Amino acid sequence: EWLQNHEAYHGLVEANTANPQMLLDYDFLKKDVVSLLEKAADSRPQDADVFVALGVAYNIDRSYFRAAESFITAATLRPEDPTLWNKLGATLANSGLSEASLVAYNQALRLKPNYARAWSNLAIAHCNLNQHQDGIRFYLAALKLSPKAEHLWTLLFNAVAAWAPERDELGDMVDRRDMDGLSAAVGGGVPDVENLPSPERSLPQSVGEVVASLRAQMRRPRNEG
Repeated sequence: EWLQNHEAYHGLVEANTANPQMLLDYDFLKKDVVSLLEKAADSRPQDADVFVALGVAYNIDRSYFRAAESFITAATLRPEDPTLWNKLGATLANSGLSEASLVAYNQALRLKPNYARAWSNLAIAHCNLNQHQDGIRFYLAALKLSPKAEHLWTLLFNAVAAWAPERDELGDMVDRRDMDGLSAAVGGGVPDVENLPSPERSLPQSVGEVVASLRAQMRRPRNEG
């Protein structure tokens, strides 16, 4: 539908000669959408939006490496957009590359320090790397920014249980929603969401350097526990 309603790409949809009955087949439909988006990307390689759509389509198909490459291209074209770095981080994490995802999430947070979703994703990535103490800190930051996100308390409880399974009082703190107590229990270091740094208009590293670092990590063997 996005392609059909897009001025630059609706012709691709109109030229598609797929049998309408085949479009009722979910697997065929996924492949058809990916094919159309690939043609759109080939026709307008400077359009970040089409690479975002392609990344989403690849994610649905669980083609995570291709999805990551699509989001890398989108972020290269629009490096000031924190949502693209967050999407890239989530894709890398889904493919088992949580260490690489940290780079992308931190880029998102430099551009938008109060980005609750990026803080929670950063927490998930650290927990995937068995760095539960840092995960707890970043879950707490996300909860302070998004206090109505009830699902984060469940994730926080799991992180606390993995970090200190013998300390039942920490689970009780989660049940009481005692963020101050939990912050003290992890030894401080919870980001102060009331005094976050100003958004950065440009990243400290060039996009090329960041992308090169990410691609190098994508080629490494996975070592998550």
